[in-house]
Order: sequence, then structure tokens, then C-alpha cells
Amino acid sequence: MAADLNSIAEPNRTVKKTIEWQTTVKRWPNGRRTARRNWTNSLKHFEIEYDGIDLTTLTALETFFNAHQGEYATFTFTDNHTGITYTVAFGQPTFDRTMVIANSRGVYKVQLKLVEDVPS
Repeated sequence: MAADLNSIAEPNRTVKKTIEWQTTVKRWPNGRRTARRNWTNSLKHFEIEYDGIDLTTLTALETFFNAHQGEYATFTFTDNHTGITYTVAFGQPTFDRTMVIANSRGVYKVQLKLVEDVPS
């Protein structure tokens, strides 16, 4: 089982990167605000896209998804914009593909959601 998603194929692009913080905020009757940080690190979410891939690459991505049992197991992913490698899991329970060109070999598009796994 491949441990790094980028070892299968580089995504065409990172469509979206979101940074999330978990904070508890309380507003007091006098207008004062207090905040408590629930996490010591931010959590990153990625949406990546593989566009124009062949059946071999599609099959490798689907095998990788199934080997990690959807959202269950973690693996590494390198953000192609920053070069930073993150430990992530799939952020979706399903693997969806779109056939872009219907011919004898097929050309496909896959979008995947990833969520960083922050160590405790």
C-alpha cells in the first residue's frame, strides 16, 4: 500500500485549502468577550483535483482510497503550492469519478477532499 498520495500522481491543482481553528468564545452581559483556544494547532482541509487522467491512474487512486478504507486510515500528502507534506485522511466516505471523454480508453476527472490529522 502506497503511503503517499503524491506517489500515484501529482494532482493537477489544489482547488481549495482551508485553515480551521477551534475556539470557544463567550460574550458577557457587559459586552466583554473571552476566548479559549481548544486546539494548539490549526487544522488544514484540502480539495484536490486530478483532471484528464487515464484509466490506469484512476484505478490506482481508487485502489489507494479503498486501501485506506475511505476516511479511516491516514497517509501523507504534499501540497503542490507550498511543498509542505501533511499527514491526512480522506475527508469523504465515497470515491466519485467523472468520465470527461468517453472513448475506448476513457479520460477521467476525480476530486478528493483531505483533512489533516493533527497529532494529540
